[in-house]
Amino acid sequence: MNTATREQKRSASREIIRKEALLLAEEFGWEKLTVRALSDRIGYAPPILYRYYDNKAHLLNDLVAMGFDRLNASMERAAESLGTPGEKLVRAARARFKFAVKYKALHSLMFGAGGPCRRFESGLNICRAEALVTSLLCRIASGNTSKAHCKSGHALLVNFIALIKGYTYFAAEMPAPSARAAFFGPLNPEDALAKAMERFISSIQPIDHE
Repeated sequence: MNTATREQKRSASREIIRKEALLLAEEFGWEKLTVRALSDRIGYAPPILYRYYDNKAHLLNDLVAMGFDRLNASMERAAESLGTPGEKLVRAARARFKFAVKYKALHSLMFGAGGPCRRFESGLNICRAEALVTSLLCRIASGNTSKAHCKSGHALLVNFIALIKGYTYFAAEMPAPSARAAFFGPLNPEDALAKAMERFISSIQPIDHE
């Protein structure tokens, strides 16, 4: 077996492990994710898993890095399309909301203890999406100029994240249909978030006194 083939098999095996680890966490929570439980689920003997990951922490770091790669890419695609900074921000918010609802367990791991922009041993920068959103917020707050940074950037980012977290909770965690209906009204959750984000954007835009 040549080197390229071995690397392909190794990459495929890592993908299987990551996929099953996420499914296990979605069903039972991260505290139930152990090497033994994962081995039983996949059908690999524990020593085989240790060929790919040194321990649980190593696996979690890899999952977080993978998650931020996916999230950053989806938010960057949304922001790179044509439109005003406000329109780009709404699309970026939709992208993050979709990710949070689709990958609930992974999203909670990524934005758990330590804050949303932790750095892991690999040194991977996982803050690209946060920097992108802050730049858009500052441009909106300064009148849609090219300004990428502002004193209120961090506070605006916190409000942006809090808004998405609130809508994500009601969309993904609220079990009672009546409570969901009362919160979202006639709109689907993603469109309701977009409307709320548009109101937030209007609230931070400078007032035109002319």
